[in-house]
Amino acid sequence: MKRSSSVAVLAAVVALALVGAHLPLPGWAPPARAEESVRLGYLSVISFAPVYLAEDQGFLKEQGLKVEYERFVSGSKMVAPLATDRLNISAGSISAGFFNSLAQGSDFVVVADKGQFRLGYGFNHIVVRKDLVDSGRVKSLKDLKGMKVAPNAPMNILTYFLGNGLEEAGMTLNDVEIVFVDFPKMPAALQNKAVAAVVSGEPWGARIQKLGFGVRLLSTEDVKATREAQGAVIMYSGKFARERRGTAQKYMNAYLKAVRFYNEHGMKAPQVLDVLEKWTKVPRDIIEASIPFYLDKDAMPHTKSLMEMQAWFHAKGAVKTMVPLERIVDLSFVKAAAAK
Repeated sequence: MKRSSSVAVLAAVVALALVGAHLPLPGWAPPARAEESVRLGYLSVISFAPVYLAEDQGFLKEQGLKVEYERFVSGSKMVAPLATDRLNISAGSISAGFFNSLAQGSDFVVVADKGQFRLGYGFNHIVVRKDLVDSGRVKSLKDLKGMKVAPNAPMNILTYFLGNGLEEAGMTLNDVEIVFVDFPKMPAALQNKAVAAVVSGEPWGARIQKLGFGVRLLSTEDVKATREAQGAVIMYSGKFARERRGTAQKYMNAYLKAVRFYNEHGMKAPQVLDVLEKWTKVPRDIIEASIPFYLDKDAMPHTKSLMEMQAWFHAKGAVKTMVPLERIVDLSFVKAAAAK
């Protein structure tokens, strides 16, 4: 009897030891899941709100992603590093150069919406010098004939907006003198009377108007071709989309969550303003005075307008070879994210 009791005690001790071997020691924690690294190019502008929110709201961390950010001065500067996969992800506006790069074999693809022109969201404007408006010399787009008008770059989305506006007024781009002015220099260009008007996006329209140098004359809402059109997009490098599909999908999951957060709260909600002010350094009151931009609830790009824009640039001779839609977009990532 004593022997069986001793055996039972010994068995219990061994069992406890085995259980203890699988229990965490004091202070022990499981190893952290290795984060997947992604390289992203961005601009310090308020329309990048969902890109910033994906980071600051922790949506990327939820997906196990660590994003390395590289700031650029313009979207066109991101095309080459994206095509070679030095950048995995970038975002930018539509331009003739965008379509030409694809036609020449550049390896990138549009995967999601990053901002559209829609009614009620006149984010882009033709801003006319205040003295010309106050004097009555410029009352409509027709009155700009022969004057200097400045988008920020040739044959981009703002030129598309300006060109279509002029055509609806019975004019063409040849009826104004086109010069190019970077966004940060636009207020001074109007103040110094170097140009009659600029073509800008927010917050520059709000900033110029608040400074008293110009007046928003026309927005994308006022031009038929831009009442519903794609303004900017999220793009993946071809290599990233093909060879790291799982990681690419994780980024899209986080991005779509940020898009929905933006749409739920709005651009002028305190938590969104905090993020925009932090990333862009634009004063809060200027952001609050800006007209919000539109994001599709499922981050789906407006594909019909992409083809319409390409055709317009082609008609102007700025795009030499048209590319088919399937070469421009890959909607598989955003569809999968929306289905979750």
